[in-house]
Amino acid sequence: MTPVTDPDVPQDDPATDPVIPTVSPAEPVEEPATEPIEPTTSPVAPTTPDLVKAQQGPDMVKTPAPSARVRSTATDEEREEAVSAATVAIRSGALVVLPTDTVYGVGADAFDPAAVRGLLQAKGRGRDMPPPVLISSAVTADALARTIPGYARALMDAFWPGPLTLVLQQQTSLQWDLGDTRGTVALRMPDHALAREILERTGPLAVSSANLTGRPAAVTAVEADVMLGDAVEVIVDGGTSPGGQASTIVDVTGDQGRVLRVGALSIARLNEVLEPLGATLVDKG
Repeated sequence: MTPVTDPDVPQDDPATDPVIPTVSPAEPVEEPATEPIEPTTSPVAPTTPDLVKAQQGPDMVKTPAPSARVRSTATDEEREEAVSAATVAIRSGALVVLPTDTVYGVGADAFDPAAVRGLLQAKGRGRDMPPPVLISSAVTADALARTIPGYARALMDAFWPGPLTLVLQQQTSLQWDLGDTRGTVALRMPDHALAREILERTGPLAVSSANLTGRPAAVTAVEADVMLGDAVEVIVDGGTSPGGQASTIVDVTGDQGRVLRVGALSIARLNEVLEPLGATLVDKG
């Protein structure tokens, strides 16, 4: 089975805690022996960059300012502008970064092979790690998957929208190229209103975690901006990701489901839904 990636934390992008830089404490400053001389005129207020620098100090980790790619969604007007900009970018074949209920994801039109190739290149990946597809509604799964077993539909009903990715047999008529999928597609419906709002306008998106391969997945728009930069056209800022943990991936292409990766949903929790149906999952993670 080809490794399945997702917009949370891919197989080769372990969800490790980011390393906090060690900061040496500043040396104590001796008090001057004499009283400081009062200035004869009022001091000039520092400029914003100087003020930030003074407040941070030489040993503080500085957070870069967001670039023009980052679109705020703080107000209704800004939200509409951000969603519209992301939609236009996707339709033009560009990449966008969007928030989800787990981590930030970098997305491309799933039906645009060139855009999907650009996504893989931006991540530093090959075709052997195809991205999953995010959808706005469970109904879309029926259009993309050839068959959905009863136990898989029970999982969808219980955990969509949410941090559950299902690997299904894809429709043979689909005109897309996500990579070496071997006839499968990994689908997820995120539990994030802003993400689904974008998906409702763009249609299914091929999405992987917004980071460079081997680095922790971005949980803020600025983190995604720092890592991906000019590779993306629009970054929709939805605040800090509420989840921060990868989705659980389940292969439902056979008679019995196989857990490929345990994430936000435990096997025990999944089996609570399946056991009344006489089904259980096998852990193949």
